[in-house]
Amino acid sequence: MKKLSEVNTKKWRVFTRKCRKMDGDVKNYKDSVCDAIIEEYGGLRHGAKILACKLNLSYRSVERWFYKETAPKGDQLLDLMAENDEIASRILSLVEERKQKRQRENAVD
Repeated sequence: MKKLSEVNTKKWRVFTRKCRKMDGDVKNYKDSVCDAIIEEYGGLRHGAKILACKLNLSYRSVERWFYKETAPKGDQLLDLMAENDEIASRILSLVEERKQKRQRENAVD
């Protein structure tokens, strides 16, 4: 019979592997969305304030997107996509890339 510490260690290794895999996807999402926001609003004077007013968010939340500290969450992302077509197309292209990646992974299996 295995010791409890051995079982927990194995579970922890599996969990950390899954988290590392997810981190790569999250960085891709965060970088892509933040880059799109910066391209659209970064050149404007007070771009973060303008976007915050349009989306009815705090200036600090939007400013974090500009510094790539965080990415928009669900409702914020939907509002952002409704506000700007370029950002919406970037998100949809990320979705298509993810679908193709999953299809390739499933084809290999």
